Amino acid sequence: MAAISFKILALTALVTMGQASFLSSDTAGRINPMDLNDPKVDEIANFAAKAIDLEYSVERVLRAETQVVDGIIKYFMRIRISIFASNQATKTCDVVVLDPPGTESFSLTSFKCY
Repeated sequence: MAAISFKILALTALVTMGQASFLSSDTAGRINPMDLNDPKVDEIANFAAKAIDLEYSVERVLRAETQVVDGIIKYFMRIRISIFASNQATKTCDVVVLDPPGTESFSLTSFKCY
């Protein structure tokens, strides 16, 4: 009876580990949409605008997504920026911002404005 119980327990553990592995590999690296009302979205968008040029401010966040790979959070955003109190046209920019673990700062890794 003990041998059967051990086999059932071992089989249950293997199935559970397989399911956990499947779930984590299924979600690892996936790009997920962010809630545009999340204060973190504004924080990252403002950082990106200032990193592009200190004179820019964010008019609107058009899209925000996040991806986690090897513990590093990567944000993909489309933002509309302009120079505060200026008649210059607005720019729409696609930005990529990293939030490495163990640091208190973001890093703008790429941007393209049009």
